[in-house]
Amino acid sequence: MARDLAGTPPPVSDRTPLPVSDRTPIRLFLDKFGSETPRKSDKDHVMVPSRLHEQPHVFPRHDSRIYAVAVSADGSVIASASEDLTVRLHRADGMCLDVFRVPQTYHAHMGREFEGCPTKNSIKSIAMSADGTIVVFGADDGIFRSRSTTRRPPDVNVRGHVQRINGVAISADGLLAASAADDATIELWNLKQGVPMGTLFGHDRGVNAVAISSDMSFVLSASADKTIRAWSVTTGKCTKILRGHDEWVVSVAISDDMSFCASASDDKTVRVWMLATGECVQILQGHTKWIRSVAISKDGAFVVSASDDMTVRVWSVTAGECVCVLNGGLYPVLSVAIPPDMSSIVASSGNQTIRVWSTRFIFDALAGGRAGKRIKLSK
Repeated sequence: MARDLAGTPPPVSDRTPLPVSDRTPIRLFLDKFGSETPRKSDKDHVMVPSRLHEQPHVFPRHDSRIYAVAVSADGSVIASASEDLTVRLHRADGMCLDVFRVPQTYHAHMGREFEGCPTKNSIKSIAMSADGTIVVFGADDGIFRSRSTTRRPPDVNVRGHVQRINGVAISADGLLAASAADDATIELWNLKQGVPMGTLFGHDRGVNAVAISSDMSFVLSASADKTIRAWSVTTGKCTKILRGHDEWVVSVAISDDMSFCASASDDKTVRVWMLATGECVQILQGHTKWIRSVAISKDGAFVVSASDDMTVRVWSVTAGECVCVLNGGLYPVLSVAIPPDMSSIVASSGNQTIRVWSTRFIFDALAGGRAGKRIKLSK
């Protein structure tokens, strides 16, 4: 039932250029690997001063598609997980700090042979502790893994699922982790002891993503059954079900104050939900293809999403509008992350690259009263 999370590069004819304002364009966040054909549209996008010019730092570090990225609290360490069966730790300038490798194995699709063709192993998800010393990741072989640069806690290699792991999460202190898989379960992990804490059942189809609240009291899961579920870490019971998406829910993030969450779906929308009531208060529309990943800024003012339409979008939670569009190149953008200091946006794509945009000025400008306006980052 699981689809290929990486997708395939779109044909040239489908590479719709980003709209460019008919005002005098500026070069802001111009991706040197992308090119756009100007056209008159989106007149409501406000161009920002050219002194704010900034290009993303782009560095290729993998031999195949990069499915997921994570970033430390201060933005100094970036972790990436790839189809090439490696997890890499990078400095923000692109220097590789460490490499963790997963052995290539062949496993049966959906737990059994699928037309006689078992599936190759690959790493689909990754998460990092706040200090950047612990990473957790999951692969198609169903094995949950953790690695520590300090060797404390010890490494974990446990088969926690019978089907591929689509999503993982870790608490800021690196003590609690969660994994979500195609077997429709979520597994909680005690990283200090390196053992599973319990399995959460309730979804009708595979679980694509999981997130842990800042106080570690609950987790959220996003599923192919089109729902988001909230679970108590203490009791293991489902406490709330959020319904509204029309297609698979593939990503979920929780605000730092735990007042709301954001979810991304194959229905091309991002939804914002109040966790106390379960009410959907915003439906953010603008992406033209599947949305792969969603993240929330630490102050809760912005949601960031990554999509197959080759863009990363920044949304104002208050205004319910897209305030910034970043060009992700000529391939689907598969993952996006924001460090708590909000100094950058980190994204990975199908062309084996990681892009890092310095974005502090965007958040500062918008927080200064322009949250209701849109910034168009164009060629």
